[in-house]
Amino acid sequence: AAVAAALAGGASRGSSGLGDVLLGSGADTGVLVVAPRARGGECDGGDGFGGGSADLASDYASETVGDPGTPAFRVYVTRGGVRVSPWADVPLRPAGGRGSGNGAPAPDAHPLPLVHMVTEIPRGARAKLEVGTDDPPLHPLRQVCGGEKGRESWAWRPRALARPPTPRLPAPLPPQDTTATGALRDLPPPTPFNYGMLPRTVEDAGEAWAGGADDPLLAGARGDGDPVDAVELSASPLPLGAVTRVRMVAALAMLDGGELDWKVVAIDASSPLAPAIVDVPSLEAALPGELDRVISWFSTYKPPRTDGRPAVQFGRGGLPLPADGAAAVVAGAEAAFLRMQAASKV
Repeated sequence: AAVAAALAGGASRGSSGLGDVLLGSGADTGVLVVAPRARGGECDGGDGFGGGSADLASDYASETVGDPGTPAFRVYVTRGGVRVSPWADVPLRPAGGRGSGNGAPAPDAHPLPLVHMVTEIPRGARAKLEVGTDDPPLHPLRQVCGGEKGRESWAWRPRALARPPTPRLPAPLPPQDTTATGALRDLPPPTPFNYGMLPRTVEDAGEAWAGGADDPLLAGARGDGDPVDAVELSASPLPLGAVTRVRMVAALAMLDGGELDWKVVAIDASSPLAPAIVDVPSLEAALPGELDRVISWFSTYKPPRTDGRPAVQFGRGGLPLPADGAAAVVAGAEAAFLRMQAASKV
């Protein structure tokens, strides 16, 4: 396998997220939103009512609305009993940058800061839930429809905005899955890790990654316009909607339909494994073959495309960026979020 072979050979690692973009909030803010494609079948549904709450991170909780497995199901992130946006309101970087998202301190001598991750798919789950980036202003988690992407229908919807700014948007794309039926989407294999997104980040769809110039797959590849995805490798499932402090260990340059879709590999800072996993070699020592299993899962979890777009591929020959490279990718996505948020204001 690529990772194991590279480690065995002493190869250097070098140094250095499905919804669409909405940035900005508030009564006098212009908001970049996605007008989703019309959905059919089971995904024609309204918002449900009811639900409860469960304790998550020290400052955050979740509130569920509707029944799981239905179009009405939503998971809201709350803080102090008030609903907040997991994308725009939860900070990327925890205060102090140390400890765990559950309030328990953890040994952390690693020089890189921790970041928050919002869990969208707990380990072992199949329901494909995502933060609703096209559902302002609170962006609750919802189960997506098969083939849902819809960036062919990007649109500006200004709020009290006399002159909408001009965003840098990708060219219209065909639907990513022409066999989609509109049914709520379940993943064929259960997710073998905790999967989520990094708040206040966006993969810039208007700019190619500078580090990919020498890689034929990555040269000119632009971001997919989504928050940065995170793969968390601890053994226990994280609660749906949990806000957890994680340490970045690596980043995988995945291309999905020709778009760059980074997967940041991380470990929960409160996990018993956290003190031992601080970089790619220590991850391979603690969990041999885990990065190759992650690559294999992403390479097979989607059906073959029928619209002519490339299948899932990995740049850099499947080799991960090291922890500092992952931090640089996330910092760039954070800067892109701030630029787009600023551009959405009058």
